Amino acid sequence: MKKYIKYLMPSIITLTILSVIFYVNNLYPFGIHSIVKVDADYQYIPVLYKIYDLLHGHGSIFYSDIGFGNNIFISLIIQGSLFSPVNLLLYFTSRSNIINYYNIIIIVKLCLISLTCYIYLNNKFKVNNFYKILGSVIYTFSGFVILNFFNLMWLDCIILFPLIMMYLDKLLDKGNYIGYIITLSLSLIITYYISYYILVFIVFYSYINIFLGIKDKNIIKNKCSRLGVSTVIALLISSFSTIPSIYQTIISSRFSSGGFYVLLGNVMSKSLHILFSPLFIVLSILYISKYKDNKLEVYKFILLLVLYTIGIVVEPINLLMHAGSYWDFPFRYGFITTFILMIGSFKYLEKCNVVKNKKNDVIKALLFPSFALLVIYFNNKYLDVIIDSQIVLSFDNVDIYCKIILIILLVFLMYIISLSFNSNKLRWFSLGVTCLLSLYVFCGFTMYYESGYFLTIHANDINNNMDILHDGRYKIDYTVYSPDYGFVLNVGTLDNWLHVIPDGEVDIYKKLGYETSDTCIRSYGGTMLTDWLFNVKYLISNKIKDNELYELLDEYDNKYLYKIKYNSNYGIMFNNKINIDNLYDSFDIQNEIYKNLFNSNNNIIKVDNYDELDNINYKINNRGILYLDTDYYEDISYVKINDEYIYDFDNYIKELGIYDKDINIHIELKESTDNYRNIKLGFIKIDDILKINSYDIKYDNGVYYINNKDNYKYLFLPINNINGLKVYLNNNLVNSDKYLNNFVIIKLNNGDNYVKLKYNMPYFNLGVILSIIGIILLVLYKYILSNKYIDNISYYIFMILVIVMFLYYYFYSMIKYFINS
Repeated sequence: MKKYIKYLMPSIITLTILSVIFYVNNLYPFGIHSIVKVDADYQYIPVLYKIYDLLHGHGSIFYSDIGFGNNIFISLIIQGSLFSPVNLLLYFTSRSNIINYYNIIIIVKLCLISLTCYIYLNNKFKVNNFYKILGSVIYTFSGFVILNFFNLMWLDCIILFPLIMMYLDKLLDKGNYIGYIITLSLSLIITYYISYYILVFIVFYSYINIFLGIKDKNIIKNKCSRLGVSTVIALLISSFSTIPSIYQTIISSRFSSGGFYVLLGNVMSKSLHILFSPLFIVLSILYISKYKDNKLEVYKFILLLVLYTIGIVVEPINLLMHAGSYWDFPFRYGFITTFILMIGSFKYLEKCNVVKNKKNDVIKALLFPSFALLVIYFNNKYLDVIIDSQIVLSFDNVDIYCKIILIILLVFLMYIISLSFNSNKLRWFSLGVTCLLSLYVFCGFTMYYESGYFLTIHANDINNNMDILHDGRYKIDYTVYSPDYGFVLNVGTLDNWLHVIPDGEVDIYKKLGYETSDTCIRSYGGTMLTDWLFNVKYLISNKIKDNELYELLDEYDNKYLYKIKYNSNYGIMFNNKINIDNLYDSFDIQNEIYKNLFNSNNNIIKVDNYDELDNINYKINNRGILYLDTDYYEDISYVKINDEYIYDFDNYIKELGIYDKDINIHIELKESTDNYRNIKLGFIKIDDILKINSYDIKYDNGVYYINNKDNYKYLFLPINNINGLKVYLNNNLVNSDKYLNNFVIIKLNNGDNYVKLKYNMPYFNLGVILSIIGIILLVLYKYILSNKYIDNISYYIFMILVIVMFLYYYFYSMIKYFINS
C-alpha cells in the first residue's frame, strides 16, 4: 500500500496549496465566491450548463437553437472539453451551483496534473522522491497553468501530456506502443487545439532523440516506423472528434491567417510562463554548465529548449506556432517549454551533484529567511497593483513587470541558497519552504475572486429568480451579460459565443443591425421588425417597457421579463426571392425584406439622413419607435432627445425610444472628431408592427404545419441554414436555399405541408468510420510493424516532415515578417 501512497503525495500537496489560496480568498468550497474569470465567465461556464443538461438526459449533443440553430458539438469541445472525464463530476452537483462547482473542477484537474507529472518523473528519473514530488508540484503551478487555469478545456491536455511523453519514451526505447496511442488519442479527442502543439513537439522531440546518437540506420527506420504508425492510429481513433472540429474551425469567422507585423511582441507576458518556475531555470542552467559530463544529452536539451523559447522573443515564430493568430493568450504552448526545463532539471539532479559549500551553511541559513521576508514584504506591497493589471491576459506594463521580476529574483536567490546547503535535511526543508512560498505568491497574482468579470452569475440569478418560460426565443436588450446565457436559461436566443460561428452567419446579422464580433453575435440591436422576423418572443430588459408592445411577466433586481405582444412568427410564406448583396445600409435592407416577404410597395421604416446634427426637429405623426444607425457610432458621445440623454453607442442599431409627437434631437460628437457625419434615423409605426400578419403556420414538437391555401411558392424559416441541416417536406428530403444568404427557405406544395428539420454534423460520420478503422489497426498493430517497406516509407516521410516543419516555423515565419513589414 505504501508503494502507491507516494503517488498521492503531489496531489495532496496541490490540494493543500489550493485549499489555502481558496480559503484566504473566500472561494468555494471554503467561501461563497467562484474563481471564474475572463473567458471562463462568459464562455466556458455557460457551456458547462449544457454539458450538465446532457449528463441528465436533456438536449442534443450536436445541435441547439442558440444562435437560431447552430452546431454546438464543436463549441462543447472547444469551450467545455466535452469528453473530459472530469466533467462527469457535474452530475453530482445542482444546476444552480455550477458556477461555484467550477472551483472543484479546477482543483481536481490541478491535482491530476500533479499525479501524472509525478508518474512521469518517477518512471523517467532515478532521483530522491523528494525532488519528484517537488518537481510535480512546481510543474502543476507553472506559469502556463496559473496564467490559464480558467481555460479549463486546456487543462486536460496538460494532465495527459506527461503520460504522453512517458509512453513516447517507452515507444522510442522499447517499442511499447499501447500507452502512447491511448494517451495521445484521449488528448486529441478532448481538444484538438492543444493537442496540435503536442503533436508538433512530438515531431521535434522524437527527431532529436532518434537521429542524434543512434548510428544504425535500420534501428532509426524501425523507430520512425513505430512512431509513425502509432501516431497515425491515434489520429484515426480520435477522428470522430477532430475531423468535424477542424472542419468547423476552418469555415468559421475565427479562422484567420493573422499577421506578422511585429518582431518583438508580448515578451513580458510570454516570459512569465517560464519565470514562474525559477527552480527549473536554475537547475537547467546548472545542467548546461555541466555539458562536459554528457555533451550529447546536453546538446539535445539545448536544441529542444531553443526551439521552444525563441518564440518568447521572436513574435513571428510564436505566431506561426499558433497557426498564424491568437487572442490575448500569447504563449499557449508554454507548458511545453516548462516541461523541457523540467527535463533538464531532473537530468541535472540525476547525473550531477547539488552544489555544496559546507563552510558557508551558517551564513546561508541567515540569508535565506531574510530573502523570504523580502518576498513577503514586496508581495504585500505590490499585490494589489499586480492583480489590477490582469497579467492573465496579454499585458505590456513595464512597471508591473519590473515589480513581478523583483519578487521572482528574490525567489531565484532563495532557490540558489537552498540548493547550496550541505545538509540534505536543510536543503530539502529550504527548497520546500521556497516552493510553497513562491507558489502561494505567484498564485495570488491570478487565483482570486474578481467581481468585475462575473457575468455568468447574472444569467444564473435570472434563471433562479425569474419565471423563465421555455416556449420561445429570448432577447436581452442591455450589454452586461454572458452571450451564451441561452445555455444557462436553456432557451433559444440570437446571442451566442459559439466560438466557431460560420463566417457568413456573422456578416448577415451585422448587416441587419445587430452587434457582432469575429466570434460572437449579440441580440441587442436590430429593430422590432427583425425581432419579429426571428420569432423573438420574450425580452429581458433593464428598462420599463411600453405596455402596448410588452406584457410584464416577472421582475428581479431591476430586470424585467416581458412577453412581446406581436404575433408569433414560426415562418413566412412568400412568392419572390430577393438579392441584397448590393445593399449595406441596415434600414434599407430591412425595408427590402419587408416589401419582399409581404409583397408590399411601401417601406416599414421611415428613414432620414442627417449631416447637420444640431437641433434636428424630427416630425412625428404616429406613435412609433425611433432608431439610430451610423457607420460612425464610435464618434458619438451622446444623443439628447428633448431633455433626455442617451449614451452607450456601438456598431448596432440603437433604439432611442417610443414617441408620439415631434421631438428635438441633438447628437453630440466626441471632441476628437469633425462635425461631418452621416447619421440615419429610422422610425417604425407601432400600428405597422402590431398589424403584421402571422401566416397559418403552427409548430409542435419539432414539426412545422403549414396551411398553404393561397398557393405561395416559398417558405421562410427563421433558422440558420448551416451545413448539415436537412429539410424534410411531407417526409421527403428536399433541397433548401438560403434567404439573405443564411436563413432556410424551401419550395412549398399547394395545400397542407409539414416540415421537419434534422441535423447531420458534417464529416462526423466520416470521423466515426476513421475512428473504427483506427481501432481495427490498433488490434492489428503487431502484424503491421515487421515490414521493411513501412519502415522505409515512415523514415522518409518523417525526415521530410521534420525538415518542412522546421523551415515553416523557424524560417518561413521570418520571411513572411520581412515581406509584410
